[in-house]
Amino acid sequence: MHFEQQGNTLTALITNPRRTEPERSDISPLLILHSDDRTRLLNATSQRAVGKTYNTHHGFVADVLRPLGHYLHWDTVLHQDGACRLPDTFEGWQRLVLQFGLWYISRPGTKASLETLCSCGQKRVRPWLKFLQEDGLIPLGVMLPDFRLPEEQGSHSSPQNPRLLGEQPARPTRDDEPIEKVREPLDKTLAGPIFWHTDAEYLDQVETSLRRRDQVLADVLDDYWLRLVRDYRRGQQMLQQITADDWLLREQNAIWQDNVIYTVNDKLGRQYQKQLSTILTSPSHPQGHLWVLRIMQQQLDHNNDPECLRPKALRQHPATRSRFLANPKCIPIASLLSASTLPPQQADLLSFEQLYHRFLGLLNTTDMAVAMALLMREHANLTPEALAGAQLLNVRGKSYMLLADEGQQQIFSVDKPRAGSRKYAALTPRAARVLRHLQRATAPVRALLKRAGHPHWRYLLLGVTQVRTNVNGLGHPPRIYAGLLNNTGSFKFSLARCYPALANAGLGAGTLDFSKIRHTQGVLAWFDKGSVRAVQKRLGNSYRVAIEHYIPESLLQAWNERIIRRFQNTLLVLAAAGEDYLLEVVDMPNLAELHRFLAQLVYELPTGRSPIADKLQQLYADRYRIDHAGQPTTGQEAAPMPDDLLHLRLSPNSLALLLAYRQWAQQHITPALQSQPDHLTGLTPKHFIDLGGMLQAAAQNDDIGKALRESLNVKKLQRAYGQAESKVPELLSRLTHLSLQPTNTEDTA
Repeated sequence: MHFEQQGNTLTALITNPRRTEPERSDISPLLILHSDDRTRLLNATSQRAVGKTYNTHHGFVADVLRPLGHYLHWDTVLHQDGACRLPDTFEGWQRLVLQFGLWYISRPGTKASLETLCSCGQKRVRPWLKFLQEDGLIPLGVMLPDFRLPEEQGSHSSPQNPRLLGEQPARPTRDDEPIEKVREPLDKTLAGPIFWHTDAEYLDQVETSLRRRDQVLADVLDDYWLRLVRDYRRGQQMLQQITADDWLLREQNAIWQDNVIYTVNDKLGRQYQKQLSTILTSPSHPQGHLWVLRIMQQQLDHNNDPECLRPKALRQHPATRSRFLANPKCIPIASLLSASTLPPQQADLLSFEQLYHRFLGLLNTTDMAVAMALLMREHANLTPEALAGAQLLNVRGKSYMLLADEGQQQIFSVDKPRAGSRKYAALTPRAARVLRHLQRATAPVRALLKRAGHPHWRYLLLGVTQVRTNVNGLGHPPRIYAGLLNNTGSFKFSLARCYPALANAGLGAGTLDFSKIRHTQGVLAWFDKGSVRAVQKRLGNSYRVAIEHYIPESLLQAWNERIIRRFQNTLLVLAAAGEDYLLEVVDMPNLAELHRFLAQLVYELPTGRSPIADKLQQLYADRYRIDHAGQPTTGQEAAPMPDDLLHLRLSPNSLALLLAYRQWAQQHITPALQSQPDHLTGLTPKHFIDLGGMLQAAAQNDDIGKALRESLNVKKLQRAYGQAESKVPELLSRLTHLSLQPTNTEDTA
């Protein structure tokens, strides 16, 4: 980021990696500041911006420098001889900093809420002031304003900012707007008008509604993408009818017209044939649409200008007319419309130019938005910002698309700047198909941009985008708007216009965007497994972020109620243990449910976790623990003896021997012998077979490993297992030479 002054205009130049030219932002209000003070301030800001992202640079300008200029105009105490000077005393700086902070959150002329202003002040202004203090511009010891607001408790979502598919923002009312009495139940919630239903029914309705909307969206996205791929394949088949050699021959001989025979009807109704010389791209030429595709493909393959497909550039070719791509009488479009898989009402939304681009495989911004929505449904850990700026290749041209060890599954990664890392996704079959088409469709554009030295050649999403006002070119769009999915107004060709079924399913304007698609996948993961950990894994966020931002408050309240009532019933079964009225005081409707609840508590709360767990084990362990089955009940659970504990040495050699013995025993020892205990230790071969199976499952299955992480060092087990696998075949071959012989210890004694 740097600054330039031209006359009475001061401009900040910000480098945007998704644009070819730097963005210009006006900060002329800072010109009131004396030139020396202004230079010191801007130099310090430039130094602060080194290594920061584009969004951070933009925040410095919009949230700090421009408001500071307006404040300096407002604070007349700092004015001296028509200019504004920064203070040179400690007291002056203290007044300036605190007064600016107060003005910042209460300044006139802004529509931002107090929460937004305080958030910008805490995230932008305060760190900037702190840097100026460290840089020596502001004296040390000056108290900086604290913009933090007390957090609202229990506000996991807001009516003004709904998070799920189909939810509309709350519409504010006006004082002059009449309020009509509600005569029927409002159907404004995810579950409909069921405020009188139970929580369980409410959650069931929410889940049903979300799954229905998600399925409608999936069907629409799949249909759109399938038609897009089919049109691309038909375009490739059309290009094969006029090869590059045919084009080269025409180009060498400068033959851009053909003799075409027309059937003419005279005034008497008689027909006769007439031969005329017709330009190749004429609508009357039987292969006119094929030649148009070939002309555009040649431009892609051999031109170095990203704007080579502009109608103005194509009209310079001798095979086109002056009104090419502007007048339907000057372009062969009928054959293309009949070959397209788009329904007529959808094809009418595309211009002639866009229709030809579609058959060439050139993506428009709506295609890119659909691709993002498809990928986000499959892999919700990829955020909208990360997908919009995803790159297919690094600076050395190496692909970010990787293959798994088996070679059957692809792995794709995107950069998440806020997380400071790359997020990986093992692609599902649907996501793999989407990325496969993106790779092949963008390959010609990528090659052209690379030849031209254009910085966008590494991006995943490439196609036709607006490079200047009313000028389209090849590259990566600066922004992919969510309105391309749900808007039927400002965007002529949008998903909502093409598929009215979205609005019929409750996915109209304002109810469908990239964030809502991602949030919905997290909530559906919660419905699938009832675990916040599942949401965390699905979205790729931390546990705290998942529970604070991605689980709707209604679901969270029901889940919290379940936890509270479960704890209450735990206390009840402890207080009424052994009493006849136990079933009457708990929430379980029958004895079977009570037994199931007690058994679950015994297994989920082992001894030593808490005083409640110890009491539960003391009262109910003998009845519900399987490893105590068949043993006499003592009334109290004895403390575990050292012999009751199993210690494992996780070394590759011992683990390899155990795995080899397990395989050998399963093949060579009969089931009866496997269950025969040793007279000294009481152990059976089945114990070692099961132990080896448990360790193998814990090392290979992440879910089992997580369940045993409190008892096993799973990471160490996985490392030892990886080294032990190669040693098992050799040990197994040695064990095959062994044989079992019955021994009689009484005779030998």
